[in-house]
Amino acid sequence: MSLAALWFQTIARKGAVLGLAASLPLAAGTVGFADLMGASTAHAQSVPGFNEPDPDAQMFMEADELLYNEATNTVTALGRVTIFYDGYTVNADEVIYDRGRERVLARGNVVLVEPGGAVIRATSADLSDTLADGFVDALRVDTPDRTFFTARNATRRDDGTVTEFDSATYTACEACPDNPDRPRAWEFHADTITYDEVQKMVYYRNVRLDFFGVPIAWLPFFAHPDPTVERKTGFLRPTPIQDSDLGFGVSTPYYFALSPSFDFTVTPTAYTTQGLHLQGEWRQRLENGAYSVRASGIRQLDPETFGGQPGDRNFRGSLASNGAFTLNPRWQAGWNLYWQSDRRYFRDYAIESSGASQVVSDIYLTGLHDRSYFDARVERIEVTSISDESQTQPWTLPVVDYDRRFTPDTFGGELRVSANVQGIVRQDSFERTLSINGSTVNAFEGLEGQSSRATVDVGWRREFIGPLGQVFTPQVGFRGDMIGYNLGNTANVVFDDGENSFFRGMASAGLEWKWPFLITAPGSTHIVEPVAQFIARPDATRTGEVPIEDSQSLVFDGSNLFEWDKYSGYDQLEGGTRANVGVRYTGTFDNGLSMSGVIGQSFHLAGENPYAVNPTGANILTPNGADSGLETDRSDYVAMLTARTQNGFSLTTSGRFDEEDLTLERGEFIGSANVYGVSTTATYAFLAAQPERGINEDHQGVFGSVAFNVTDHWRVASSVRYDIDDTQLMGLGLGIAYNCDCYGLGLQLSHVPAAANEGVSDTRVMMNISLRTIGGVQTEVFGSSSGFGTIQGTD
Repeated sequence: MSLAALWFQTIARKGAVLGLAASLPLAAGTVGFADLMGASTAHAQSVPGFNEPDPDAQMFMEADELLYNEATNTVTALGRVTIFYDGYTVNADEVIYDRGRERVLARGNVVLVEPGGAVIRATSADLSDTLADGFVDALRVDTPDRTFFTARNATRRDDGTVTEFDSATYTACEACPDNPDRPRAWEFHADTITYDEVQKMVYYRNVRLDFFGVPIAWLPFFAHPDPTVERKTGFLRPTPIQDSDLGFGVSTPYYFALSPSFDFTVTPTAYTTQGLHLQGEWRQRLENGAYSVRASGIRQLDPETFGGQPGDRNFRGSLASNGAFTLNPRWQAGWNLYWQSDRRYFRDYAIESSGASQVVSDIYLTGLHDRSYFDARVERIEVTSISDESQTQPWTLPVVDYDRRFTPDTFGGELRVSANVQGIVRQDSFERTLSINGSTVNAFEGLEGQSSRATVDVGWRREFIGPLGQVFTPQVGFRGDMIGYNLGNTANVVFDDGENSFFRGMASAGLEWKWPFLITAPGSTHIVEPVAQFIARPDATRTGEVPIEDSQSLVFDGSNLFEWDKYSGYDQLEGGTRANVGVRYTGTFDNGLSMSGVIGQSFHLAGENPYAVNPTGANILTPNGADSGLETDRSDYVAMLTARTQNGFSLTTSGRFDEEDLTLERGEFIGSANVYGVSTTATYAFLAAQPERGINEDHQGVFGSVAFNVTDHWRVASSVRYDIDDTQLMGLGLGIAYNCDCYGLGLQLSHVPAAANEGVSDTRVMMNISLRTIGGVQTEVFGSSSGFGTIQGTD
């Protein structure tokens, strides 16, 4: 509720206090004031729109002295006058009821306390006997949620439906306890504030915002709904915008409250450089969900500002829609759909997925129940980079995942059934030129055309405990794939036939053996667990002959040492007989330190090693198995160790080491701490040269961030990303923020050099201001970009 409405409600309640009580019990030191007011008070009424007073409530009044003057036809209560009625309290030095003029006058230290805890103070109040109209002098309101409102005077008119405050102020900042006269951190000043109870609107005229007593903003007129109104047609808070490519602009949304279940918002934004930008949004809530539809567009006045970029065009616009519905307790469906005239529109105009590296549109159906899961979706990915990679991104039509776990009654254990269906449509082939062992090779990460695959994977496993505590886990499984593709001409340079379909199957059987040892020592407990896995499978078929869409990422480290199939997706599968051997460790210490780790190695025992099979020639599929550490019969060693303390320190280090000379092939170091208000993270990554994958030099880089509280209110943060090999800064961020209980200020600097941003250097300074109960704005105060990347294709 606004402060104005709070005062209006209190005035209305006060009218009930003095005018609605029919009788008043007398107590020691009290007088029956209401009975003396006569019949003229019988028609007093409360203000519409607020809670009605209790008609059965009784009123009590205390006063030092009661005077009745027949000559003036007045009744006066003097000295420490207190009135109690229906949870309200009114205090004043003097209360006079003029029966002839039908006026009620309260004077001297008038204090009204309403049930919610708000305290209204005034020097005097001159009201009609109905208290619908009147005049209040030197008004001040303090609410329980620590908002404060003052006015030189307040006048009620139009039968109590309109109240006007003169020389009014509003703030949500408390006064300094050591210096109450010091200006508030922020405060709104207005010549007049008018509250229309019928329209539920508050109007400000000649509004000024002061910051520590210094004026910083001014508006000739401002209006907003009473905060008690949840939805009302009208203008929303304007937002200033500053952008180096768009110019200065002011966004002024207009909201249409069309129905309790749907609404519409139109947002015009006038930019000094590019012209008028329009956005519209329709929202509707139904019984089982909600959806929204949004559209936007602009005819740019100066498209050459984006010269050499996708935004260099006259018209730019977008359509978007989101929806989510609960079909029943188990099933949900929805969509997230986005279309933009060019791949940089969302980013340039800071709408929708602003700043994201890609925009994902999908339609989905998801089910979840007990030990089963189902998800089906159609998906499209649009890359928002300057380089034209959007045409090479596929549509998935569709992707379906299903997983169900059972506990068979006859032979126990766990029976797992999982399935995946994937359809891919790609408009253009996605290829990269690599230099492999001195030869130029075209590596295709995606092929033009259509491909589809349906996979069913069934497996069973059960644990048995041996006599000495060993854990034996046999497992059997079968996976079948039906694959078909109809690829374009580009596929002919990779496959012998660009159109094909076939079935492939893979049966597997294996045994996992674990023997955990518990070691206790003074102040610590340790578990050391040797682990060995043996998996027998036939060779994988069609390796290197299947379009690879979901299996292009392959990182061999301690996290997937004991995975039976180390590929990340379904398009490729692991075959041959293999053993995974290693040791797991867990330790806890009385001082709060905990540690966990793993070290081991994988062995290819028989059959064809799928990670060593890579097509050769000038045109190949992505060589994800090469230089992975798994391409030899004896894999590289992998190790991982994590340590955590109770006081906020964490350290994780992992590495992959050459199987012959223990040379570091891949390593990561991740440390973090959150101690005494200081949060830090540090990451170091190293990747050795992988000539079989076109990475001919070692790469190493660092990332670090720190944020700490300078005081209880000031916070500083910074981050940096640095390429050690190229001695190149890859990103920098700095920020400083001040926050207290009534306002917040922030300033952020971000810099991305051209080497890390497709040839475009981007530097921006952003400022944000937030005021408690009012809201916040963020605007760019500086922006600079230079240099342009190479554009592939046309818009």
